[in-house]
Amino acid sequence: VAATGGVLLPNGQTFTQGGGTLNNLGSFRMSSGTFIFNGGTITGNDPVLSSSALQHSNGANGTGRVSLIGSGTTIAGNIAPAEVVTILGTSGLNTAASAAASFTNAGKLILDSNANGASAFSMPEGTTLTNTGQLRFKNTAGTNPSRVFASSLTNSGGDVLADGSLGTVLFNQNNAVILNAGSFIVQAGTTLQVAGAGARTFTNQPTGLLGGDGTLDVSLASVTFLNQGVISPGQSPGIFTILGNLPDAPTASLKIELAGLTQGLSYDLLSVRGNVTLDGTLDVSLLSGFMPSAADTFTVLATFGGTVAPNGIAGTFSNTPGGVLTSPAGTFDVTYNTTSVVLSNFSPTVPEPSFLAVSVVAATLVGRRRR
Repeated sequence: VAATGGVLLPNGQTFTQGGGTLNNLGSFRMSSGTFIFNGGTITGNDPVLSSSALQHSNGANGTGRVSLIGSGTTIAGNIAPAEVVTILGTSGLNTAASAAASFTNAGKLILDSNANGASAFSMPEGTTLTNTGQLRFKNTAGTNPSRVFASSLTNSGGDVLADGSLGTVLFNQNNAVILNAGSFIVQAGTTLQVAGAGARTFTNQPTGLLGGDGTLDVSLASVTFLNQGVISPGQSPGIFTILGNLPDAPTASLKIELAGLTQGLSYDLLSVRGNVTLDGTLDVSLLSGFMPSAADTFTVLATFGGTVAPNGIAGTFSNTPGGVLTSPAGTFDVTYNTTSVVLSNFSPTVPEPSFLAVSVVAATLVGRRRR
């Protein structure tokens, strides 16, 4: 099917695509209808579904993009790996989409704003969005209205990405369960807040990666956060902020990159506004050929407002026996202060004698061959 002009389906109509190609070179718009996308390809411009239902049958494998606008928009069935569904707030029109039952996003599900319209997605309590693709929060244009995600979430090897400069993105489901076993990145200028009511939990699981240059807010009452995986501040390097308590499990790891002496610009910082209970490992790597001196110091974790003794930090990393961290590049002294963890007294790794001997022999042979 080729739509070269404007196609506006009458209210309440059903359009089914089970194969073939919908080549939308103009505009394709549906209002209060049903778009069944089970297969085939959509090319050109996004079909726009206004206050309509997007449905998929089991095994649906369509390729292409669809935009949802207006209130009362619904999603049913799994989103295919090559499918992109955008919940789009537009000028003067907020968009609220929902799903009545649990489903899997294997493609891309995007909450976006274009010209100041808010976007929201919700599911009933007890249901879950499983993400094996990408769940993204973004702002194409406008003054950053709200983005609200009201659902439990299992990120199973997928990507959750909150773009920068979005203000606050609300995870606003009552009794929500958020499990991250993939990548969960919050960029600078954005706070992702776990809100709602009841007992809410956010677990960064052993295979999960949590980080970015933004802020994760788990400070509200009855929100429980647990880190079992990797926290990686910045995006080589930067500052990641957690509002609320940070309890580490034995499988946890704090990944720190050092490329210079300026905190947040050339080396990482994890900033926590709450109590920190350390466990797991501290993983430090050097970037861009940077080699610290023994006199250089790096505050890689800082707490503010903690209430546990002595003042916000309890425990130590399991791989710093005697306050010494051994990394591939060398060793650091690790000092656990009342409100910070500081690296200092770097000593580079000295190659093993056998390696030096081989290096000398190799250099000699090369010299002989050149003669």
